[in-house]
Amino acid sequence: MQTKLTLSHPRLIWRLVMPLVLIVVGSFVGLSLYLPTAFRASALDTAHDNNISMLKQARILRSYYGKTVASKVGKSDHFKFAVNHSQLPNAIPLPSTFLQEVAAELGDEQSRLKLISPYPWPFRESVPMSDDEKDVWDLLSRDPNRVVSHGETVDGKRYLHTAIADRMDEPGCVSCHNGDVMSPKRDWKLGDMRGLLEVTSLLEPHYAAAEKRSYMVLGSIGAMLLPVVLALLIFAWIVDRRTREKEEVARRLSELTNFDPMTGVLTRQSFIDITTVVLKDKTYKSGFSIHLLNLGGVAPANQLHGTPCGDQMIREAVRRLRDGLPEHTLIGRLGGNRFVVAGLGLECQAEVRLFVADLMAMMEQPFGFNQQEIPMLASIGSAIQSSDGERCIEPLLQKAEIALATAKHSPGANALIFDQAMQDTLEERQRLLAMIDKALCKGGFELHYQGVHDAVTARIKGFEALIRLRGADGRLIPPDDFVSVAEASGAICEIGAWTIREACRVAATLPSDTFMAVNLSPVQFRAQAFEKPGIAEVVMAALAESGLPAHRLELEITEGLFLDRNDAVIAELLKLHEIGVSLAMDDFGTGYSSLSYLWHLPVDKIKLDRSFVTGWSASPDTAKPIIEAITGLAKALDKRMTVEGIETSAQAKYFADLGCGMVQGFYYSRPLPESDLAVSLLRFVGTRAPPLSDDLSGWISAKA
Repeated sequence: MQTKLTLSHPRLIWRLVMPLVLIVVGSFVGLSLYLPTAFRASALDTAHDNNISMLKQARILRSYYGKTVASKVGKSDHFKFAVNHSQLPNAIPLPSTFLQEVAAELGDEQSRLKLISPYPWPFRESVPMSDDEKDVWDLLSRDPNRVVSHGETVDGKRYLHTAIADRMDEPGCVSCHNGDVMSPKRDWKLGDMRGLLEVTSLLEPHYAAAEKRSYMVLGSIGAMLLPVVLALLIFAWIVDRRTREKEEVARRLSELTNFDPMTGVLTRQSFIDITTVVLKDKTYKSGFSIHLLNLGGVAPANQLHGTPCGDQMIREAVRRLRDGLPEHTLIGRLGGNRFVVAGLGLECQAEVRLFVADLMAMMEQPFGFNQQEIPMLASIGSAIQSSDGERCIEPLLQKAEIALATAKHSPGANALIFDQAMQDTLEERQRLLAMIDKALCKGGFELHYQGVHDAVTARIKGFEALIRLRGADGRLIPPDDFVSVAEASGAICEIGAWTIREACRVAATLPSDTFMAVNLSPVQFRAQAFEKPGIAEVVMAALAESGLPAHRLELEITEGLFLDRNDAVIAELLKLHEIGVSLAMDDFGTGYSSLSYLWHLPVDKIKLDRSFVTGWSASPDTAKPIIEAITGLAKALDKRMTVEGIETSAQAKYFADLGCGMVQGFYYSRPLPESDLAVSLLRFVGTRAPPLSDDLSGWISAKA
């Protein structure tokens, strides 16, 4: 994959700017090394040129003096040449003396002019020539037209000596020297070299000035380059910083997109993307399975100890998975307290079961928080990729979801592997849920009523409202088939509210000495979680709407309502009792019974479950002590009692003799629609109440 070349590409800006900066800095460093040397060389050239210029001027001055002054003096009797001319009147200096005196006046420490000659001139102190001067004399003797320069260091000071030949360049000079008795020789010819004109210059001032100029130039260049370099570096730093910030943002976005911030495992989409690639890889032929894990202990932990406890439990679960599973196992978080694990290389269902068992073992140990042990309550739903099936992750996840939902709602089964029966069950639940939604919208629910009879006289004391759902084929669907679906979806709250309103309406049309019993679901006590009115509010509204006195309404609750010992549930029950309705404990003795319910809670009645009735019929000696104990307990606590499931005359007689107050069952009547309630009341009124004998055939026909 090619990367687009832009300035925002990571570190590219430095790769572009740094060479420029290095070139600029390197050039400046090179210039710093070169310029002082170049300026010193230029200063040396300047000093050399100045020396030559001074020598030429001295030669011109001497020539001029010889032609214009010395020639006239030689023809005059009034003036004469003298070395010590300043002491004699009418005496003028010799040309060489004149030149030396002018040089002495013009010379200083930095530049001096000398006239050097190997000849012993009269009236002049003889100064021997140095070795350097002799070498210069030899050079100029061979080539009088050249300029000879050489350097010298004396006492740490550098000097430049520049010399030219002092020649006989005027005929008058030749004749004068040849005719002078004091001349060192008599054969002078035009062009002969009679001496050296040498200028000595001190180089230190020239070098100092050159260095100063070089530093000024370097300073000017540096002043111009420094802002450029700084601008380049600042520009590169800003661009690089923004690039790094963008990279950091991109990295964080990638982490947030691909990894769960709390646990560091894959997000749902990242997990799907990676496993999709694995499944699509034709070279991967090993077994593959998906395992959804739900931590049921997170919600209670959040409620009891706050969200930090639940968050820490989730992190602990991930730690256990990472430590207990192979290194490259894919782990993802689907959200909340749900995780997904990919089982790679599991070839058969037996291996998958062992893998699931290992997952459950990792979650079995309680989670420690604030020196308390909190159970994780893990549930697992698994799905296996079939060898001939479509290699796609989404169907596997869907199957694992079904298995997990089945495991969570199946008693004693906290880990299941998907099979087709689960799919069929889910489809049936979905079908029922659709029917429930339609029934709520279009009035598809019905209430049937089963009479509650006096155990001795068989007179009707009241009715129990039983909800029915009518299917598309007109068949009535009993509550055992759809109530659990309605409870799971929360629709039971709306169904229950309708049931209470309808039951109160019908009860208001019945004789004033009859009551109406309505079953309540534990979910109705959590109606606020589904944003529905509380049960006490629903009951008060129904009573007010129907005009039914509160004491004629009986609400049946089950022991499962108290499993979590929720204070909110207790508060709702107390509100209902304050309203004046009667509360009955349904299915007593079959659930998680606790005798403390009977005196701590406002329970007015207990309903003995039908299982005790059938148990007595099958084995009277075994069931009788238990039934009699429960009956005696109800009497001792002054609780009314209703026995459910009476289907024979023997059962009716036994429980009547036992002193149970009320009974109900198919022996007396099946649940009837509202239209048949009046007839049912007439059949069990006054002297028409059936006698307690075995001959009840006439009354049994009335149960249809």
